[in-house]
Amino acid sequence: MVTQADVSILAGILLFILSLTMGASYSWSDPKFIGPLVVSVVLFPAFFYWESRIPARDALIPPVTWKAKNFTLWIILATFGYAWWTCNQIPIIEVYINERNDRPIIAACRLLPSGVFSIMSSFFLM
Repeated sequence: MVTQADVSILAGILLFILSLTMGASYSWSDPKFIGPLVVSVVLFPAFFYWESRIPARDALIPPVTWKAKNFTLWIILATFGYAWWTCNQIPIIEVYINERNDRPIIAACRLLPSGVFSIMSSFFLM
């Protein structure tokens, strides 16, 4: 069952990504950046407000999650892991493409084992 909260968080994330992409491509003062950014900033709090008002069994993120011990710490650590992954993978692909003159699909295939083993290791950690 898709709720308004599901749609609001999905739209908020997509509009936030779109705004950052448009800002980098055009201008940070361009309406193509400001419009989606403003809407996404409004949708994020709307999601959390809606989640607080619906029954726990229907919530996308159960209220018990917010009360879990060290939840904030885990979110911060997950963010650092994602940042590390991005900061390392993008330059490696650029080296394969620019320095070794590989085609982009070949560069992506060279990094495929890294992603596959990361996914496999996450199943073992569950």
